[in-house]
Amino acid sequence: MTASGAAEVPWLATPTGALALSQLVLVWMLVMYVTISNRPLLPRGADTARKPTHLDNVGVIVIGRATLMLVGVCALFRPATFGAIAGTVAVSIAAAAVTWARAWLAQAKLGHDIAIGPKFAAELEILATSLFVGVAARTIEHTHASIAPLLLLPLSETRLAIIATTAGTYLFAAYGGAHIVRGVLEKATVLPRIARTPLSTPAADASPETVAAAQPLDTLEYNRGRLIGMIERVMLLTLVAAGSYEALGFITAAKGLIRSRDLENRAFAEYFLIGTLTSVALTLPLGLLVRAAIRHW
Repeated sequence: MTASGAAEVPWLATPTGALALSQLVLVWMLVMYVTISNRPLLPRGADTARKPTHLDNVGVIVIGRATLMLVGVCALFRPATFGAIAGTVAVSIAAAAVTWARAWLAQAKLGHDIAIGPKFAAELEILATSLFVGVAARTIEHTHASIAPLLLLPLSETRLAIIATTAGTYLFAAYGGAHIVRGVLEKATVLPRIARTPLSTPAADASPETVAAAQPLDTLEYNRGRLIGMIERVMLLTLVAAGSYEALGFITAAKGLIRSRDLENRAFAEYFLIGTLTSVALTLPLGLLVRAAIRHW
């Protein structure tokens, strides 16, 4: 309670606190997806057993993202306050820890041959982002830290926070959504594969995962679908944020009409349907978040 008897407003509910959190999350999205991607697009025509690059090294990823986050946070937090120092250290440590945990889990295995990453990529992506947002929110709330605006525009802190929130949400929908959809497709074992005659007949009791793994990934179709999916999620997010819900069905129907002949193939139809429904399920809540933020403009 304050001296006047009114309830104290949580720091995150103030324009300054909201701006701090929204910009930290935006920096996280930029570092996570734009500067050092979680996983680069598969090269066209390549097999899944591609040659590892330096971006596949967990240490390089962790150090790279932690360094970029540290630079970004130091540039944002206003200096000469305990909150700024505590916030810089806490958020940078959180970025490094979350990045390391996600990269390690992506390579870890359950049992002898069940890789965590491919089957739980969607859960890992959502968990990593949620953990960082939670740590950043608690850090800002407890330190009452303030952040310099990223955009030097003659706008209020509330409007700058709305812009940062919207930009971060679009990045997560487009790039983070690609990893989430990939994880769901992996879990359902419906990624496009290049059909070829196996050298040996699979055992009668072989699992669908084993049979699918024997066929190389159709990276041309996958990369094409991934790009289409990113554009689709941006469009769906925009429509939901604008309240044009009736147009969602039109886009989905138009997408199905273009690929109508391919949908006669059951395997492709399942790949198409699961990917599309996952994109819609992801963009609906994100679009409502942007819509709610815009209302405070």
